[in-house]
Amino acid sequence: MKKVLIFVVAYHAESHIASVLERIPKEIWDSEKYTSEILIIDDASADGTKQDL
Repeated sequence: MKKVLIFVVAYHAESHIASVLERIPKEIWDSEKYTSEILIIDDASADGTKQDL
């Protein structure tokens, strides 16, 4: 099984973080070929980015 790590750096991303995550192909999440994890780092955003995660 292949391992996939998706690393996202978020800074003032409240308005578009959901669309970024939606662009990850469904095959990555719903396949038995991959073990997937996502790591999202909020770099001290002053907006509501971390609340959306």
